[in-house]
Amino acid sequence: MERQLEEFRMRLLDIFADNGVIVDENCRNQDFDLREYVEDSIQFVSTLVEIESQFEIELPDEILLFDNLASFYAFSQSIWELYQLKASCIL
Repeated sequence: MERQLEEFRMRLLDIFADNGVIVDENCRNQDFDLREYVEDSIQFVSTLVEIESQFEIELPDEILLFDNLASFYAFSQSIWELYQLKASCIL
């Protein structure tokens, strides 16, 4: 399961990159503050919309707060749990 979570995190980083949020390669294997990379609210919202679209989930309001990006690992864990919940409901 740890490998799946790591692959999920890499997919999230790709989505961020597709929306212009480029994370330093040195940070990809450790926790970091995503707020340092998001330039404006349009970029932030566009990325969240893309995450919802790619993973076919709806992000709850509490995840949509900019401060939740303080820890990439915590942010990705929250989205991973939503994604897993959706997957378990489909089965």
